[in-house]
Amino acid sequence: MKKTVLFLLALLVMMFSFSVPTTYATNETNELSKANAAKTYRVDFYDGIKYDSSAVKSNLSVAADNLVEVVFNVNAGLDTFTIGYYLGESDFSYETITASIQEAIDNINDDIQHNERVSGNRLVLIEDIELSYFEISPDYLSTRTADSIDDLVNKFVGVKDCNLIGTFVSPQTIDESQLASVTYGAINGSYHHIQVVGTETYIGWYNGLTGQDYLCNANLSSPHGGDGNNRYDSGYQWFPNYVDVDFATNVGTNENQTKLWYKYDQATLNNLNIDSNEALEMEVLFYNYTDPKLSVSEKGSTFQINKSGAVWATNQPNSYRDTTFGDSSNTVSFSIGVSDTTSLVANKWYYWYMNGPAGTTANNYPNDGRFKVTAQRSYRLIGSGAFSVFAEEHEAIRTLGVPVGNNWVVKSAWSYAQAKETWHFDSSKDTVK
Repeated sequence: MKKTVLFLLALLVMMFSFSVPTTYATNETNELSKANAAKTYRVDFYDGIKYDSSAVKSNLSVAADNLVEVVFNVNAGLDTFTIGYYLGESDFSYETITASIQEAIDNINDDIQHNERVSGNRLVLIEDIELSYFEISPDYLSTRTADSIDDLVNKFVGVKDCNLIGTFVSPQTIDESQLASVTYGAINGSYHHIQVVGTETYIGWYNGLTGQDYLCNANLSSPHGGDGNNRYDSGYQWFPNYVDVDFATNVGTNENQTKLWYKYDQATLNNLNIDSNEALEMEVLFYNYTDPKLSVSEKGSTFQINKSGAVWATNQPNSYRDTTFGDSSNTVSFSIGVSDTTSLVANKWYYWYMNGPAGTTANNYPNDGRFKVTAQRSYRLIGSGAFSVFAEEHEAIRTLGVPVGNNWVVKSAWSYAQAKETWHFDSSKDTVK
């Protein structure tokens, strides 16, 4: 069957100048997508389960051998803060989780007291925070034994819902009757649609800037389930108007911190929220090229390491810690995404921060601590969380504020941290790539 399909695709490419198509998800691809998510489940809990309650202690105890991440939230008045602790492959320890959550609370309170962008909130206590969700994986480590997922979840207290993360679904169809109103250069002038060739159904893409039609090369990591707009190229900015990044050293034992702030004006936020399926990832990416084969001038170590046993916090709504699954070891990524941006408000500062083991300057590489900031417009396929959010395939990830002729910010994160200076981006005057 695959050979037949490939032959048909080759004919299509020659006859219609389409890109290589892939049919909609089948049961087989559904299972592959589940495997990619390492059969990780998200267990959501009802509101009101406080951190110091017996329910939280019981749930953590039950989940201990299978817990990947635990996430809490707290309403501080003006902002609702989300706090997460990513265990990853580290061993479960209630004491370590408690200490890390307290560390996050101390950081939030410091911001409330000293940063006008979140001032006006009331100070947070650990007894105020509520359990939001677990990410659990019965097959997380080969040495672990576990009950079935149903048996495991039934032992939790206060479960609201449980879903397998990363289930693959087909994109929504576009109402063909609406396409007549799309004009050249419109914000939705490029779009996905359903393309039928013979008896096969494919995901098609119309490029409104060139007037050409294509078939999309959909796959598990790029399912083409979004709107297909290329908004920025069509003249519509969708990333924040202002972005600030702060770096700090020694926030914990051998730990550094990266903190990113951003703010939209109303017109730009409107450009982001054209439809109800918009997600956003604002990312700090660190240079980490240490291969011995590279010349000294090319080498550089990351400012911070993203790994198991990390705490994070944000005042973004619908937030999640982005996965590093599939990332290159030559870069180290930090991002807390927003799975539904319709809850974002204009003229409000949002932020996230992540702590992690400090990188090294022991080798004194010339590019130690180099970084760049990127913005990714995304969409959801099902649920929420990193394995349910995908980049819009026809909307390029944008690099913000890197000087012309450079691929990375010239000044290192180490330098910003030492000087206690903030990296700034202003879309009205700074470069966008």
